[in-house]
Amino acid sequence: MKKIIIIVAAVLLLAGGGGAGWWFFLRDTTPPEAPPPVVSDPSAPATYTLLEPLVVSVIRDNEAGGRVSVQVAVEVRGEEAVALLKARKPTLIDAFYTELHGLLDQRFMAERNYDQELIKTRLQVAADRAMGPNVITDIIIKSVSAAR
Repeated sequence: MKKIIIIVAAVLLLAGGGGAGWWFFLRDTTPPEAPPPVVSDPSAPATYTLLEPLVVSVIRDNEAGGRVSVQVAVEVRGEEAVALLKARKPTLIDAFYTELHGLLDQRFMAERNYDQELIKTRLQVAADRAMGPNVITDIIIKSVSAAR
């Protein structure tokens, strides 16, 4: 019985050592080459895409404080940017929701009557983070409405 335990322990030790050796010394650790960034063509005509209304529940002091609806259109320029927007639209919308949840829950936003310039600036930062810089060339806030 002792021989079986010793053999099993030796096999496990060799397998672990071999795996560790491969992990630290033999595996390819070079990062994959990143695709070139998509840059909108400033000379191309602007293409506007109207997104569905972004409805955000406002939570303050652990209570629902109402809902804010933001209607947004994004501007891209160039075929490559349009294709990237179509492919990554769900990621962009998720980034917008994340940004709006963090921003609109702040008390000063209601006090400032949901400042559209601040919302636009924050959504542009979220768009650059989600899509890459210079893909979304402009964000148009069509409407902001709050309901209790």
